[in-house]
Amino acid sequence: MTELTHAQWQAIHRLLLAVYASEDLDEVRRLALEGAAGLVPHTKSFFDLGASRGDRMQFFSPISLNMTEEELRRYYSCYQASDYTGWLFRPGETLVYRDSQVVSDALREDTLIYRNWMEPMGIYYGLGCSLCWGGRLYGSLTLFRGRAAGDFTDAEFAVLEVLAAHLSLHFGKLWPGGLRPRAEKEAGETLLIERYSLTAREYEVLQKVCGGAANKEIAAALFISENTVKKHVNSVFRKLGVASRAQLLSRVYEER
Repeated sequence: MTELTHAQWQAIHRLLLAVYASEDLDEVRRLALEGAAGLVPHTKSFFDLGASRGDRMQFFSPISLNMTEEELRRYYSCYQASDYTGWLFRPGETLVYRDSQVVSDALREDTLIYRNWMEPMGIYYGLGCSLCWGGRLYGSLTLFRGRAAGDFTDAEFAVLEVLAAHLSLHFGKLWPGGLRPRAEKEAGETLLIERYSLTAREYEVLQKVCGGAANKEIAAALFISENTVKKHVNSVFRKLGVASRAQLLSRVYEER
């Protein structure tokens, strides 16, 4: 583990004293985000809650001090399922990672999540962690910054390792049975599918459209022809009673 400075340890100690003194979920997360801002320079961050059942993981109720509600909503509605860091997570294992360890710059820049969500916000590099204790998932904390600021350093990685270990312990001791899933994403999916009688493929296409993908990109991602994509898009438009992609986005966000 990279050696931290005396000043860094002092700042971490002050943060952890405040965290351990709180038994409120939102306050603990707010304190962690505020503390991380002083310890690891970044421009965007969020802290969500998590729950797991078997190998299935669910993340919900994100909070942020520097991201808009729309930015968060777009991630969870359109990009979380295809996030290239998602495969790293294990339900019972606390993990700290740099996304540069997961994908090359070239691969990152070719993803929809980068082109349509990260790049417009001016973020490039990510440093994150999952929080687990006693075989249970409690959430994740993710920090982002722009390309000009450079990738997150080994020292910054080490800071998050310390915070992740203590946050996992604190969550596990306060809520030993785990957090109750609110199933926000699943509820939104079920509502759309059932209310508008969408097929599984139509819902996949809907998600891609909400993520800003063009028909050609959707066709490549789903291994279908552009003509098939057009048919699914037209069917989704008809079922949801909209005439454009902008109207579709508005309708989906209203439903969720």
